[in-house]
Amino acid sequence: MKALDFLPLINADYSGGIIIYDWYSTNNNSDDQIKISVRFLNNELRNDSVEVSAFKKTCKMNEKCSTAKLDSKFSNEVKEQIITSARILKIEESKKEKK
Repeated sequence: MKALDFLPLINADYSGGIIIYDWYSTNNNSDDQIKISVRFLNNELRNDSVEVSAFKKTCKMNEKCSTAKLDSKFSNEVKEQIITSARILKIEESKKEKK
């Protein structure tokens, strides 16, 4: 999935339509990490066809960590990127088939 290529993949269950990415942090702030899972509910390219869950883990110096679900705004932005990427791929595929 192009929109999330930078995330390390943990598991992809294509028959169940779920992709789970591992915890990821940028080099700038290794105390904060994000984890995303994507669930495809059907094959249509619509907002209600994709469900994104995103979590943020924050660890302090003494190794105590807290995890919280990120707000729906972040998840919706990721979902839009996924749908946009899928639409672009579908258009490119259609162009190739016409040749």
